[in-house]
Amino acid sequence: MAGHQISAIAVEKSQDVILVTDDVKEDWWHYEGSRLVGPLPALRKEFLALTGRSIWLYTTEGFLRAAKEFVKVDISAAALKEVSAALNIQSQQRFQRYLKLTTDKIRLPLKSKLDDVERGEDKKKTNLSLNENEQEDEEQ
Repeated sequence: MAGHQISAIAVEKSQDVILVTDDVKEDWWHYEGSRLVGPLPALRKEFLALTGRSIWLYTTEGFLRAAKEFVKVDISAAALKEVSAALNIQSQQRFQRYLKLTTDKIRLPLKSKLDDVERGEDKKKTNLSLNENEQEDEEQ
C-alpha cells in the first residue's frame, strides 16, 4: 500500500524519492549476514521502471549520518547515539515478538501432544493405528 502511494507521488511530482523508514523488512532491504547494507537493488530497479524516478531508502540513523556527511548538517554525536539506541530497542522488541511467535508455533502443538499423552489419548491413538496396520497386514 505505502509503495503504491510513494510511486504515485513520485510520478505526480516528477521527483526522485528519499524514504526514511525504520521498517527494515527483508523485502525492502539488502542484508549481508545480519548487516543491513541498503535497499534491495531489485526494489530500486522496479521503482525506476514504474515511475521513471529513483528512490533511496534510509533508516533514521543512516539518514542523519548521510545528512551530516554530505550536506554538512550539524548533528551531534549524542543525537546519533540516541537514535541508534532507540533503533536497537525497536530491533530487540521485533526480535522478541518473532521469538514468541516462533516459540508458540512449536510450543502449542507440543503442549497439545503432551496433554494427549497425560490423558492417555495418545496411547489409544497409537494402539488404534497399530491395530489398523495389523489388520491391513493380515488382509494382504
